[in-house]
Amino acid sequence: MYSDDLRWRIVSLIHIYDVEIPFLSDIFGPKPRSIQRWCNKFLRTGTVLDNVPNLKESRWPPEVVLDVEKYVKAHPTFYIEELQQHLRSDFPDLKNTSDSTICRALNFDLQLTRKKLTKAAREAAPESGESYWEWSCRDVILDLPKIIRMAMKYARLKNIANGKT
Repeated sequence: MYSDDLRWRIVSLIHIYDVEIPFLSDIFGPKPRSIQRWCNKFLRTGTVLDNVPNLKESRWPPEVVLDVEKYVKAHPTFYIEELQQHLRSDFPDLKNTSDSTICRALNFDLQLTRKKLTKAAREAAPESGESYWEWSCRDVILDLPKIIRMAMKYARLKNIANGKT
C-alpha cells in the first residue's frame, strides 16, 4: 500500500511535468499498472485517495425528497402504496415511483431504515393500552378452531399418504 502523498506526487509529475510512467515506476517503486489506475482515478474523480466514498445523486429532485420527508413525518404508519399514490398525485411528471425506488430513496436519501420506521410507527401507536403488535394486527382475525381443523386434516392426509390409517 502506497501513501496518499506518494500517489499525489506521481500523478502531479505525470500531469504537470509529463514524466513517463515507466520512469516513475523505476524511481518510486509502484508498478506501472498501479500508477495508471491512480491517473485514471484522478481524471474520473479528481482524487487519488482510496477511502473517499463515491457521491451518489438522488433519483428524485430535491423538492420531491423534501416532500417525502414531510409525508413520512406526518404519517409515521404509512404504507408504500400510500406514499406512491401521494407522489403520483403531487408530482405527476415524476416517472420513477416504483416500490423499489421509494424504498431506495427512504433508505439512502433520507437515511430511514426499516428499524427507524418501525420505531416511529411504534411510537405513533394509540395510547389505549394495547401493545404495538395488537394495534398493528387489529385487522387480522385468527380463527383458532379453523386452524386446528386444518392441521388435523393435514395430519390425516399425511398419514393416508404414508400408508397409515
